[in-house]
Amino acid sequence: MAMKINNKNEKKYLRETKNLLICNAKKKNDALKAYQNEIEEYLDENPNANYENIVEFFGSPLEAATEVAADVPITYIKKRMNIVATVLVGVIAAVVIWGIGVTAAVIDSHVSSIAYFEEELTIGSEIDDNNITLPTDVSQD
Repeated sequence: MAMKINNKNEKKYLRETKNLLICNAKKKNDALKAYQNEIEEYLDENPNANYENIVEFFGSPLEAATEVAADVPITYIKKRMNIVATVLVGVIAAVVIWGIGVTAAVIDSHVSSIAYFEEELTIGSEIDDNNITLPTDVSQD
C-alpha cells in the first residue's frame, strides 16, 4: 500500500523514520500511516510549517522510531541483528574473494607479459646479431 505524500518535509520525515524502524512490514506500514495522518493534520493547521517545525512538534525520526520499537519483541530485534551480521560477513567475504581474483589475474597478466617479452628478445637477438644499429641522433637532457 503506497502512501501518496505531496509535502516534501512530510516525505523527508516519514522516509527518515521508515529507515530507522525495526519491526515487521505490517507494523511499519501501520506506524507510518499513523504518522502520515498526524503530520497531514498538523500541516493543515500549519501550512507554512517546515521540516524543523515537524521535528519540533512530533520529535525526531529517531524518537518516532524508538516509540514504535518499544512494542517490538526483543526476539525480533535479535533475529534482525543476526540477519544483518550474516549479510555483512557475506559481503566482506565476497569482496575478499573478488580481491584475490583480481590480484591473481593481474599477477598472471604480468607474468605472461614478462615471459612473452623474454622470448621475443631471445628470438630477436638470434636474428639480428649481425645487424645491430643504434640511433645516432640521441639528445641528452
